[in-house]
Amino acid sequence: MKILWRNVPIPEQFVIALIVGGLWQILVPVSVLPPSVAWVPLGASLIIAGIFVAFWPVLVAREDDLEDPTSLLTMGPYAISRNPMYLGWMILAVGLA
Repeated sequence: MKILWRNVPIPEQFVIALIVGGLWQILVPVSVLPPSVAWVPLGASLIIAGIFVAFWPVLVAREDDLEDPTSLLTMGPYAISRNPMYLGWMILAVGLA
């Protein structure tokens, strides 16, 4: 099974937002929600779900070139969302938050 790694997008907007948000939290710590131990498993489960949702489309697309497609993918996560990798990045970002 060959995977085209150029099919894996690394959205600069999410990376920049995570870096800026992390630095902001270090410099000016703000608690939006009340502190609770329950947030850790919730965040961890969202991080795991985000990673799964982001990389499942890579496995489904396998050898299809997503940058220069010749057909429309309609199976797996592409049956639910046109951009499942970005959806996975969003879930991952919410889990980290």
